[in-house]
Amino acid sequence: MKKTLQLADFNQDQMHDEIIHEISVENGCLVLRFNELHFPHGGTFSKAKIVFSGFEDILYDVRFNFFAWNKRLRIKHGTKRYLYEMLEELGKKKKTFEVINTYFAYKTVLIFGECKDNSTSKTEEFVLEIDADEVSYMFFE
Repeated sequence: MKKTLQLADFNQDQMHDEIIHEISVENGCLVLRFNELHFPHGGTFSKAKIVFSGFEDILYDVRFNFFAWNKRLRIKHGTKRYLYEMLEELGKKKKTFEVINTYFAYKTVLIFGECKDNSTSKTEEFVLEIDADEVSYMFFE
């Protein structure tokens, strides 16, 4: 099953509480792979792939913002990494990204969640910013 939507017109509920198992670039598209879905998402699907396309410059139109809160819920530190920096880092370290919420605005997707570095067990909050024209959801058994 494949569903393609124009992000400028998109206003539906999205995936949450799912783990992004792989982040890659294929044919100029950003691909997020979910290998074990917790929710059936409209059927009996166990895997999904979300493909973002229509970038001006994919290496700069995809940004990862990492941050940590202090006890007063203020950001105590944060960093921004562009896609090319994250792909390089993900090649060296295994990280787990858990999606908590997804927000859509005109041609921009914000994915909020928690990132865990599996080698150190350190966790940080993250916001993945994606500026794209189109998104395709593909679900698999």
